[in-house]
Amino acid sequence: MKSTIVFVLFLSSVLYAQRTGCVSGNCENGEGTYIWSSGTTYTGEWKNGKQHGKGKTTWSDGEWYEGGYNMGERTGWGEFRWKDKTWYRGRFLNGRMNGYGEYHFASGTTYTGQIRLGKFSGVGTKLKNDGTREIGFWKNDTYMGSQRPVLVVSSQGPIKSIQAAIDSATAGDEILIRRGTYNEAIVIDGKENITIRGEGEAWLKVPTGDIITIRNSSGIALFNIKGIHDTRDEYFACETSDVLDIVHSKNIIVAQCLLDGSGQIGLTGYHVEGLLVSHTIVQNCIFGGIVLENCANTTLQYNLIIAQKAAVDKGMDCIGLSLVSCKNAVVNHNTVAKLIDFNPVWIRDSESILFTNNIISHNTLNAENQSGLMLGENQTLDYHRNLLWDNKTRDGKEINYDAYAKSFKPLDDINTDPLFLNPQSKQFGLKASSGAINQATDGLDIGAVQTKHRGNLTPKIADQTPPLIVWSGQNFTDKQNITLPDSTIKFSGRLTDNTELAGMIIGNKTVSLKTDGTFNSEIALEDDMGMIPVRAWDIFGNATYLDIFYQKASTPTASVQTGSVPQTITASRPTTSSSAVKPSSAAPNTSTVTVTSDCKTSDECIERSFKAQSIEEAVLYAESAVRLLKPTDEEVTQKMAYRIRAETYLYQFKKSNDAALVEKIEADFEKAIKLDPQDGVPYIGLAKLYEAQSQELMVEDQFARGLQANASPALLYYERSQYYIRQKKESAADEDLDKAIEMLGGTSYKDGVYKITAGDPSVTDKGKFNMYYTRAERLVKKKDYQRAYADLSQAIKFDPENSNAYWLRAKITIDVDPYYKKPEPALADLNKVIELSPDFADAYYWKGQVLLANSQTYKDHNITIQTLIKASELEPTFSDGYAYAAHLCLVQERNAEAEQFAFLAVQKTDKKNALGLAHYVLGYTYSYKRDRENMLKHFRKSVEYGYEESQNVLKSMGY
Repeated sequence: MKSTIVFVLFLSSVLYAQRTGCVSGNCENGEGTYIWSSGTTYTGEWKNGKQHGKGKTTWSDGEWYEGGYNMGERTGWGEFRWKDKTWYRGRFLNGRMNGYGEYHFASGTTYTGQIRLGKFSGVGTKLKNDGTREIGFWKNDTYMGSQRPVLVVSSQGPIKSIQAAIDSATAGDEILIRRGTYNEAIVIDGKENITIRGEGEAWLKVPTGDIITIRNSSGIALFNIKGIHDTRDEYFACETSDVLDIVHSKNIIVAQCLLDGSGQIGLTGYHVEGLLVSHTIVQNCIFGGIVLENCANTTLQYNLIIAQKAAVDKGMDCIGLSLVSCKNAVVNHNTVAKLIDFNPVWIRDSESILFTNNIISHNTLNAENQSGLMLGENQTLDYHRNLLWDNKTRDGKEINYDAYAKSFKPLDDINTDPLFLNPQSKQFGLKASSGAINQATDGLDIGAVQTKHRGNLTPKIADQTPPLIVWSGQNFTDKQNITLPDSTIKFSGRLTDNTELAGMIIGNKTVSLKTDGTFNSEIALEDDMGMIPVRAWDIFGNATYLDIFYQKASTPTASVQTGSVPQTITASRPTTSSSAVKPSSAAPNTSTVTVTSDCKTSDECIERSFKAQSIEEAVLYAESAVRLLKPTDEEVTQKMAYRIRAETYLYQFKKSNDAALVEKIEADFEKAIKLDPQDGVPYIGLAKLYEAQSQELMVEDQFARGLQANASPALLYYERSQYYIRQKKESAADEDLDKAIEMLGGTSYKDGVYKITAGDPSVTDKGKFNMYYTRAERLVKKKDYQRAYADLSQAIKFDPENSNAYWLRAKITIDVDPYYKKPEPALADLNKVIELSPDFADAYYWKGQVLLANSQTYKDHNITIQTLIKASELEPTFSDGYAYAAHLCLVQERNAEAEQFAFLAVQKTDKKNALGLAHYVLGYTYSYKRDRENMLKHFRKSVEYGYEESQNVLKSMGY
C-alpha cells in the first residue's frame, strides 16, 4: 500500500508534467496507452503521469505483466509471464514479488506460499516436478524445514526485550537474539521446546542476581548466549547468584555459551534430568564453575572451566566442577585449569559416572585436604584416560589425586604437562608437541580444545581473529568487489592460527573442511551481478560475516553522446531462468532494450529524467541535461540540471558504494547551492551522502548549514527528523517533526482542530502529507489516538487519494472502539481504502468484522458475506472469514453456500474459534440432510475447538 516509485527525486516531480508517447487516451490522469521507443507498451490507468491502478505492460520480447500499479511500481495483485514459460501470480510490492503468491517454474516445479522481497520467505510449499514436496518454513529461497518462524530480539525492535520474547513464545518457537548488550535477567518458567540462540556478540549483563533462570521447564536450548555479572567488587556479598540456574527441569541444552560469573557461580543445576552442557566457557567465578546436585542423565563435554579465583575469606568450599548425588553422567573432553584456591573437580555420592578424556591442570589448591580430583563415595565410577598435572597447594606441593582416587587410578591416565599454548592469556589449545594430542579414547585430543584444524581457541571471545577466506590469492577483506570472467566463483582458503572452525556456509552451500584446516568450494552464479554471503563460526558460536559483491565481466555499452544518439540500458523488470532455481524479480533482465536520448535541450532532458522508468534511464537524461546547458539558460534550469544529476548519482552510490561518485555528487550539489542558496534539497542531498558513509558530524553540519540559510526550513526539519528516527534519537526526531509542521504556516492545534496560516511555500502537498502522516504514525505508537486522528485528517486534505491515511485512521477508530459501537467512521474509511486499493485484504477483513458486529443495523448480509469471502481469497491469514460467511449463509438458510464456505474454512484456517464455528455450521447442514453420523461428527469436532454452542446443541439432543 505504500506509495512508492521506481526512482524518487526529491521534490522534483512537481516541476514537470507533460509526457510524450501517449498514443491514445489520457496518460496523465485517466486511462491511456503509452508506447516507448523500445517497443514496450503500457495500457491502463495513470496518475500524475505514472502507471497507477490497473494496467498491463508488454515488452517487445513478448513478456508481460498485468495487475496493480502504485505510482509507477508493480504493487498489489498481479501476474507476470516470462518468455521461457515461467510465471508468477500473486502480490507485488514496489516492483518485486512480495506477499502471498504462486510461482511456476518452466520445469514444472511450483512454489505456493509467502514471498518477501522476491525471495521465498515464510511458510510455503514447493512441489517439485518429481512429485516430492518441501513443506514448512523458508528463508531467502532456502528451505529451513518444518520449523516455526523465529522471534527476533533486537535493540531496534520490534521485540527489544528477551524476556518479552520468552513470555510470548510457544512450544516449537526459536528466539534469535541479535548482537548487542541486554541489561536484563531472564526467567524461563513453565516453558516447553523453546530454542534461544545468540547471534555473534549477544550479551546479557546484570550487576547481581541470577542472569538466566530455567525452572519447571523442558526442551529448552541455549546456543551462543553470553552472560556476565557486571561488578567491580570481586567479593561482593551476593553469594547465591548464578549466571545460569537450572531447577526442576528436563531435557536442557547449553551449548557454545560463555558464562562469566565475575564473582559468583557459572552454572548450577538442581533436580535436572537430561542436561547437556557442551562447548561452553565458564570463567571468573569465585564460588563455583559448574555445580550439579541430584541430576540425572547428564552430559558435560568440550567445556572450559578456567580462570576462577576463590573467595577463601568467605570460608566456603569453592569447586570448579562438582557432581553431588548425581546419576548417569558423562564427563568427557573438558578442561579445568587456572583455578586459584579451588577444588578443581569433586564427585561424591553419585552413581554410574563416566569421567574420561579430561584435563585437570595448572590449578592452585587452598589446603592439603584438597586435590586436583576429589572423589567421595561413588558407585560404578568409570574413570580413565584423563590428564592431571601441576595441581599444587599454596606452598607448592603437587596433589593430583586424593587418597580415595588413588586407589582407583587406572593405568591409562596421562601424567604429563599438557603444554597449553598460553594459559596466562587463557589460550588452552595444545602445542604441537603436547603428549595429549590424539591420545583420547576416541582418537581425539584429551581436553576441551581440539587441534585438528591447526589452531586453538582463546576464551576471550570478543578478541577472536576471524578465519581467513581467500579468492585467487586475495583476502576478501581486501577484495570484496570482484569481477568474474565466467559464471562460477571459486573459494579456497585456510584457517588462521588461534581459530578452530566449526562450520562454514558460502551462499547456501555448506563447505567441507579438510583435516589440515583448508577448504575449497565452487558456486555457480545465475545473475550478472549480486552478493554472496559468507558465514563462518567457531566451536563456541563466534561468527564471521562477510558479504561479497560481484559482477560478471561483460562487453561495455555504447558511450554517452550528446544529441539524439540511442543509448543501451537494461530494462527494469523481473528476470527468470529455465532452471528450477527461482530468479530474483529485482535483477535486471538479461535482454536489453534501446532507449533513445532524443532530448534537445536541458529542460527537456530534465523532464525526461523525472519520468524515467529506471535508474539507468534517469542517469542518462540527467547527464544529458548538464551537457546541453547553455550560458543563456535560466538559473533555475542550471540549478535543476546539476541537482538532478547529483540525485541520480547519489542513488547509484547507495546501491553500489562506488567511491568515485562521491566527488561528483558533492560538486554538483555545491553548484546547485551556489545557484540557489535557499533551495533546501541540495543540503539534504549532501546530508544523505554523508549518512551513507556514516559521517554523522558532517550530516549534522549540512542540516545546520541549510537551516542557517533559511533554505526550505520545513523540509529540512522534516528530513532531519527522519535522520534522527534512523539514528534512534526519538525525542530529537519528535521535536524536529513538530518544527517542520509548524513551519508549514504556524500550525496551531486545539480540541482536535488544526488552524493553518501561510508558511514555507517550497513544500508540496505531497510533502505536507508525509509530514502529517509520519507524525500520526508516531503518535499511534504512543497511543495518542486523538492527535493522531487529527493529523491523519489533515494529511488526507493534502492527498485525498492516499489509502494509507484512510487505513491508519480506520485502525485508530477500531482500536479505540473495539466493539464497533460507532461503526460509521470506520466503515467510511475502510470503504475508501477498498476503493483506492481494491486488493488490500486487511480492509475487507476488518470491514467484515465491523459489519458482523452491527448485523442488526446493517442487515444486507450479502455485502458482509462478499466482503469476508474477498478477504479470505486475497490473504490466507484471513481464511477465518470463510467461517463467518458460512454462519451468515446458515442464518439465511442458504445451506449449500454455508456448507461450501465452512469446508473452505476447515481446509484453510488454523484459528481455533473459526474452526469451531465452521464445524458448528457443518453440523447443522448435515442435520438438514438427515445425515446423523456426519452431524454428530462435526458438532463434536466443534466442541473440541471450544465452541460452546455446539455443546448446547448436543445436550439438547441428549448427547
